[in-house]
Amino acid sequence: MNLGMFKVKLSAPFPKHELKWRIGATNGRKSRDGKSWEKEPTSGLPLAYIDARAVMDRLDDVVGPDNWSNKFFETPTGRVICELTVLGVTKSDGAGATDMEGAKGGLSDAFKRAAVHFGIGRYLYSPSDQVWVPVIVRGRTAVLKGAPPDVYPYAEDAKENVVQFPKKPKEEEKPEEDSEASQREKAISSIHALFKTGIETVGGEEFLKRANGIIDHGYGGGDWKELPMSELRGLYKDIATMINHVKANEIMKGEKSGPQEV
Repeated sequence: MNLGMFKVKLSAPFPKHELKWRIGATNGRKSRDGKSWEKEPTSGLPLAYIDARAVMDRLDDVVGPDNWSNKFFETPTGRVICELTVLGVTKSDGAGATDMEGAKGGLSDAFKRAAVHFGIGRYLYSPSDQVWVPVIVRGRTAVLKGAPPDVYPYAEDAKENVVQFPKKPKEEEKPEEDSEASQREKAISSIHALFKTGIETVGGEEFLKRANGIIDHGYGGGDWKELPMSELRGLYKDIATMINHVKANEIMKGEKSGPQEV
């Protein structure tokens, strides 16, 4: 597979519910130590982003989970680098650990930045308009107040513009075991076939006499088709043994009588 054929699918917009929002610049002013506000903000610039899970899902959906991989390493200065390989093509980018998530945040940011080199989420760096929106203060940060602005294209749902990678074919389902009724039907059919063989081999009158004797003495007489499954199996075995015994006796008689004079 060629990476170029998946370029459009990788760079497709994400659905609105996949986007996260944070506030960049504000009209407020922080103290020198950054721990408090000298002037609380009332508006700010919203910045959209996606989390690492959304990037993983996009890669899985477009190229398949077996066709991409990533690995991380840390530079002497503490910068986290992610090498992302998609269909044999490797690109890398890095990030420092964030204040909020520490090392975990650094790994996530490095992964997302490496994905941008493949077009994933790149459009989020170029909003159609820079708008200021109302914000509220929560501790040392400002957060979006109200609905986010419509400054990006959106996919209508999670899979729009994304082609599902072909799933591995399911193993052929094993047929369900035969029901008891089906097993009985097969057993009765087998005994009927055995009766036909016995009549042809032993002779009609002689075979029926022997078979009825087996049914009367071994299985209580009556309609043998009403016997339970275990006894139907036994009946088949007994009749087959009887037929084979008759065949053996005939062979032995032929051998004892010797060749016929011509």
